Amino acid sequence: MPFPKANNAGASREFEQTPAGNHVGRLYQLIDLGRQRRSWQGEEKIQHQILLAFELCHELMADGRPFSISATFTLSMHPKATLRRMIEGWRGASFSDEDAAEFDLETLLGRACMVQVTHRQGQAKVYANVQSIAALPKGMTAPEAANPLVVYSPESHDQTQYDRLPAWVKRRLDERVREDDQGFDDDEIPF
Repeated sequence: MPFPKANNAGASREFEQTPAGNHVGRLYQLIDLGRQRRSWQGEEKIQHQILLAFELCHELMADGRPFSISATFTLSMHPKATLRRMIEGWRGASFSDEDAAEFDLETLLGRACMVQVTHRQGQAKVYANVQSIAALPKGMTAPEAANPLVVYSPESHDQTQYDRLPAWVKRRLDERVREDDQGFDDDEIPF
């Protein structure tokens, strides 16, 4: 009897790729992902991360909803941090270190911007990435948000906001490193 063939049940569904280019966007989700494990160049780190999700106002999927794209950032406003550089690009001005330390990310929720989306070929598929964020050019406007605005942090859990999150974001929240997680199994404790 021949070896059975694997089926592709559960394979990724048809997915509409977010188009590359410069798009009028609006920040509609600001999510505190908490402390996440991250591997880079063979080293594991734990970093506090946030997720920014943008709807692309004039780019609609086949079902009429706007395309969306998200980006994950380390929650840092250090002068070399990607989050700080992105927000400075969005506001069109640099932060002083004092202003950066006091900046309230929630003020960005619902604000329009230009989102540059690039495509990167992975091993199995093409990934859409947020390359940069900039202010809208003078005189340009954006329609009102199509999606509900969501700000969520596990530290101040709001079930209504949590319920609006996609399943993949909920999984990321479930994977966060909790304060009492010291990185070892109970079986390793010698008593």
